[in-house]
Amino acid sequence: MSGVAEGNSENQKRWKTLGKEVAVKIVSSDEKVAHGLVYIQEWTHPQRVKRSIQWGLIFLGIALFCVFIPILHFVLVPLFLLVAPVAAYSTYTREKVVLGGTGHCPKCLEVLPIEKSSVDWPIRDLCTRCQTAVQIFPADKAILNREYLLNRNQKGNRMNWSVFFATFTTIFIAELGDKTQFAAFAASAQSKSTVSVWLGTVVALAFAGTLGVLAGSFIGKYISPEKMKILSGGAFIVMGIWILFKKN
Repeated sequence: MSGVAEGNSENQKRWKTLGKEVAVKIVSSDEKVAHGLVYIQEWTHPQRVKRSIQWGLIFLGIALFCVFIPILHFVLVPLFLLVAPVAAYSTYTREKVVLGGTGHCPKCLEVLPIEKSSVDWPIRDLCTRCQTAVQIFPADKAILNREYLLNRNQKGNRMNWSVFFATFTTIFIAELGDKTQFAAFAASAQSKSTVSVWLGTVVALAFAGTLGVLAGSFIGKYISPEKMKILSGGAFIVMGIWILFKKN
């Protein structure tokens, strides 16, 4: 127990130097209430920009290092190039974080360590002794109301990972065996500079994808998703007919 107490004391010293102290209410499912403290670290806009650039450069550096790994570089380099902007964006959008804290379980009254998490009230936790699920709120209702409005306004700007992975899977499968992949295959076979062909292919696909996203976000404001599907399908059919009957 003394080791745990010393660990908590050391953590609290570190949390106090990095963040501000916020009083919280810990509420169980049967409406019993206990109290505690958490420490919240906030980053200014310049600090978030700096942190996002740092994380982006770290993954870009890893991608550059992976170029020299035989065979595996075909997988690792695109992977880390993909991770770099995602990590940078995720870091930039994180304005604050709960570093940790302590309180008491409202049911068994034992010490409840509050782990590091995003500032998304209520924070959900579990007492490891009595297995009681609890919700953690700021004791100051003004803070709760302000955070609720801020989270609601920023919800549309947050990274939606389900959409990200669904889009990645769809585009990846669609590009397998596509004429773009065959063009990259032919260019790589004819050139001795594999890295140059790879870099040109990645940059070209990035620009093409960016144009597609921007055009879709603009057109989507005026055309329903059902009509977009019809237009997209019709465009593919027209393009296929043109490729089939065009003269060499």
